[in-house]
Amino acid sequence: MELAGNLEADVELKSSANEFFKVFTIQRYLIPIASPDKVQHIFWETAGSVKLFTWKYTIDGKQEIFKEKTEIDEPNNAVTLTGVEGDPLEQYKSYKGTFTAIPKNSGALVKINLEYEKFKPSDAPPTKYLNFLISLVKDVDAYLVKR
Repeated sequence: MELAGNLEADVELKSSANEFFKVFTIQRYLIPIASPDKVQHIFWETAGSVKLFTWKYTIDGKQEIFKEKTEIDEPNNAVTLTGVEGDPLEQYKSYKGTFTAIPKNSGALVKINLEYEKFKPSDAPPTKYLNFLISLVKDVDAYLVKR
């Protein structure tokens, strides 16, 4: 078994790709409002020219923390969150999630790509984190459609 892996999912949105992209880039304060049962708080700190975000969230009934650095690819409406500290990195050697919002007729399609590296071959892939991200994307979409 390989240590490195990749999980992917596509989520259809009713909101626009641009609206979704803005939430994950310049309006992150909306995420805990859109999905309060999952994300309790997002705050950031600046280290030199790098902005680091810390997420406090609940997954499978357990509160966790994830500290990440963000890379933004505006031309492709893509946001990559690379883990630097937190609960996922206690279970995986590396953890990186990318959201790409693609315009589509009356809404958008969000492609979620979760790259990870396990510590040992017998470790399970991070499917609980992928399911969490899918649910979070759906919550954000529902919030955007309502406002």
